[in-house]
Amino acid sequence: MGRMNKLRVLRLEQKYTLGQVAAHLGVSSRRLSDYEQGRRKPTIQRMHRWLQFLGVRPEDTLAELYASDDFYDRWADPTADEVQVDEGESWASIQRSYSSLMRQLEPLPELPRYFRRAVRVDSALELLAWCQLLKAGAVALFASPLRLGYSGNALLTGAGRGLHLQAKACLQWSVGEHEIIVFPQITLCLDAVPVRVDALVMVRFRGLRRWVVVEIDGPHHSSGSWDKERDARIAVPVLRFAAEEVRSLRWPERLLHVLSTVPGIGSRAA
Repeated sequence: MGRMNKLRVLRLEQKYTLGQVAAHLGVSSRRLSDYEQGRRKPTIQRMHRWLQFLGVRPEDTLAELYASDDFYDRWADPTADEVQVDEGESWASIQRSYSSLMRQLEPLPELPRYFRRAVRVDSALELLAWCQLLKAGAVALFASPLRLGYSGNALLTGAGRGLHLQAKACLQWSVGEHEIIVFPQITLCLDAVPVRVDALVMVRFRGLRRWVVVEIDGPHHSSGSWDKERDARIAVPVLRFAAEEVRSLRWPERLLHVLSTVPGIGSRAA
């Protein structure tokens, strides 16, 4: 049975009509039929909405039902208008380092290649940090910072255009009553100048949301005065982490601790 046909079977098992599912996705019944028959590609974001409507956790489906890269290469389009992907080194292409530390994190959840291609990565140190979040239970998703309520400095694509409501690859990590969403490599507009930061992070607790920027400084980083001047122009708090904090393999714990010191979050994230 083809993977797309499995979605049709799930729909029929739950006694949904084409029209009901199509209305939820905002497409015509004919287009949904084309998706089910493999004649057209759904976007990644629409695929997530489709799975959620059928009561299937997207992260489970990505790991099991749609685990093959071939499915996404043929049927899903991670670079559609709804999802923004910057050019440059990505999770899928960057030369990995810290091999001994990476081995200590194994086994890690297997992420589809389309997601790894959508995450811009400038250094292996960043990759080590994101892998630690996966080890701690984070899941890979696509979401729009603006739809989640972000209202700081304007967000840009890597090419310098407005990000608007487009979605970005992110890692969603639930810790107790807290939801933490990490958007790796986001570009901010600072006084008409595009500046890329290592991550934009949202913390949500009982309906309250707080945004911060996370920067991971490399082992040879020594631009303290420049950092302070730039960080002062960012509309949300900036949290900086040294390379040693990431290489300790306890970075998720350290992130939670530092978040607890941010006004508006306090001890809630501890």
